[in-house]
Amino acid sequence: MGAVELLVSDVLASRGVRHGFTTRAGGVGARDQGAQDHKSLRDALGFEGVVSMRQVHGRLVRVADDTGTSFDCDGVVTRNSDLGLVVHTADCVPLLIWASDVQAVAAVHAGWRGTLQDVASAAVERLVEETGASPSELHVAIGPAIRACCFEVGDEVVEAFVASGRDKEAISCPGPGSKRHVDLVSDNRRQLTTMGVTHDHIYDS
Repeated sequence: MGAVELLVSDVLASRGVRHGFTTRAGGVGARDQGAQDHKSLRDALGFEGVVSMRQVHGRLVRVADDTGTSFDCDGVVTRNSDLGLVVHTADCVPLLIWASDVQAVAAVHAGWRGTLQDVASAAVERLVEETGASPSELHVAIGPAIRACCFEVGDEVVEAFVASGRDKEAISCPGPGSKRHVDLVSDNRRQLTTMGVTHDHIYDS
């Protein structure tokens, strides 16, 4: 197992917020070595322990205080600065949220189903409720994820977003052929700003 390669937000890194988005370098991400991955991440980022999610593609956000915990959810909040929060994604959107005023963090997994259910909004709401953070003091790093150029979906996905009250042209765009492409990143950004996060505190990879 080689060294872990981490992509970071320059803004969060400059503020001393320990975080990173892994690549395949060093073997991180293989399905059969989760425990080794977690150890590598702890060592690379200096955490005492990590909390992972059994992601269910919903909007449930949990609160974690101690290491070794695993939740059925798609978002975790903590004020424990020695606790790393792990999100597993491929195409889905990872969101790392830092509350600069109370030194709390949240990690969010936003696939299309979670995005449809406003998981980013739920994470901000839970973070504010649990820690007293001000939405205007939240900083959000949007990690590598599938973009509208490549996320081709069936009509049922677009219809589900439209049924939720979203504008069809705001959430999707025509693709080659008859399929449309959905823009998950833009919708998560909209959720964040609606909840009070300022535009210039959202850092898109």
